[in-house]
Parts: sequence; C-alpha cells; structure tokens
Amino acid sequence: MLSVRCNNGTSGKATYSSPFPDFVQCLDDNKTWIRTAAISCINIWGNQCGYKEFFDGEMIGDALKSGSLKLPLIPLKQILKEELLVRLPYLYNNLEDRNSDVRKNAQEAVLGFMIHLFCEAMARSTEKLKPGSRTIVLAALDKSRPNLPI
Repeated sequence: MLSVRCNNGTSGKATYSSPFPDFVQCLDDNKTWIRTAAISCINIWGNQCGYKEFFDGEMIGDALKSGSLKLPLIPLKQILKEELLVRLPYLYNNLEDRNSDVRKNAQEAVLGFMIHLFCEAMARSTEKLKPGSRTIVLAALDKSRPNLPI
C-alpha cells in the first residue's frame, strides 16, 4: 500500500492518506505486538512518503479524539529541513493569532523549529513579513533563543 501511495503522486495522497489515524489508534491497544506493528508502520510511512502528510488536514486531531494514546516519538531529525521551512509562515501566523492558546502553542513550537533550522535562518525568513508582524516574530525568536541547547 505504501509503494502505491508514494508512487501515485497527488491522486495517491488523496486515496491513501486515511490509514494514519488507524495507525495511531493501534498505539492505544493493550497488545504489545500491535503497538510495535503500528510504530513500525508509522516509521515506514514516514521514511518512504515523508512525515508532512501526518500534519495535513486534521489527521492527527482526528486520531487523538478518542482519548489518550501512547504516541511514539517521531524523531525530528528525520523531518527534512525543507518541510520545516515550508511550515514557517504558518508558525509565524500563529504567533500573531487572536486566540491565546494558538499563540502559546506556536511559542512552544518555536524552539523545536530553532533547533533544526537555526535561529539565523528563521530570522532571515522574517524579511518577507510586514514590519509589524516581523517585530512580533523576532521578539518570539529572541525569547526562545536562550533555551537553545549548546
């Protein structure tokens, strides 16, 4: 199924994007072998097709609606730098959102992005923003900078 999904391009993405919530649901199973198989499926899916599909639409939100799950740790080192760069405008938008929870979560995500993209690259990417927005984003970057691991 993964090879069909990865090789079919956009039509394959639309057809085969639905198994991920099922993989996440299997992580909550009592049987160890089912949880292990689900983690293996998620890792294979991520390695062959990329992790960005996990974040398309409401896949993760839909998968988490049924209660608390034992989520696997997706190693961020495996997410391509280009995939994170594509998401920077959304992160920056969320830093200015009206909803305080959205702003808080975006602020928490800044450090993760900084670890993998480096602060200088993130600051350079703010040059395309409006002056008022740029000030807010740079303040958020400066606030997270002391927490960077050495």
